[in-house]
Amino acid sequence: MKKIYFILILIVCLSFTKISYSQWQQTNGPHGAEIKCLLTKGGNTFVGTPEDGIYLSTNNGGNWVPVNSGLPDLWISALATDGINIYAGSLNGISISNDNGTSWNFLNNLGFNSVLSLVAFSGNIMAGTNAGGIYLSSDNGNTWNSMNSGLTDLGVYSLAISGSNIFAGTSSGMFVSGNLGASWTPINTGLPNQPIVKSIAINGNDIFIGTWRGIFLSSNNGGLWNSVNVGLTDYYVNSILLVGSNIFAYLS
Repeated sequence: MKKIYFILILIVCLSFTKISYSQWQQTNGPHGAEIKCLLTKGGNTFVGTPEDGIYLSTNNGGNWVPVNSGLPDLWISALATDGINIYAGSLNGISISNDNGTSWNFLNNLGFNSVLSLVAFSGNIMAGTNAGGIYLSSDNGNTWNSMNSGLTDLGVYSLAISGSNIFAGTSSGMFVSGNLGASWTPINTGLPNQPIVKSIAINGNDIFIGTWRGIFLSSNNGGLWNSVNVGLTDYYVNSILLVGSNIFAYLS
């Protein structure tokens, strides 16, 4: 299979208290892999790929090393952390690492579609799938419940939490739930039609989404979205990640 070489880009910050959206620079690899997801934990940055598993950088993208020991497959499309463990979603389900990616253990076969997105919070794991919508586990991945009420698009590419709200990005736009996924409401004012929301990153009151129409920002819980694309050379944004006052983005 032909590999897609990627560009991982870093936004330059003009202030430590307010993120600047105006200038982008390329980082140093990892070369030879398509990037599906990004995660930061402490001083470490992880990226998941669909062919080569997971890479780790401990110096803000200066160097990358593979960390795949114990993974059941190398098709990684989702990464999440609860502050202690790291969870990786793939074609076959979810794996867990409690040693910063040095080794991985397969939790279980989820028994539904491929995992496209993950979020871990307050003892819960929420998984977005390619065609089965959203599932929730409150027992470390042993059992799962469908959480799709009000969700009109079951292809869930991204999940994120801000306060008591959970945000879900789908192939047709954004949804929000304020009750642990028991019900979902669409929030798409200001977004183009069918934006395909591939990633979500949150900094305080600012919610960023990476879409196949560029990057959008909302500062009112998704009530209104505005584009922040100045300097981007490609609007197909597959992954974004906030690291302190920096934004990392992968453009396909």
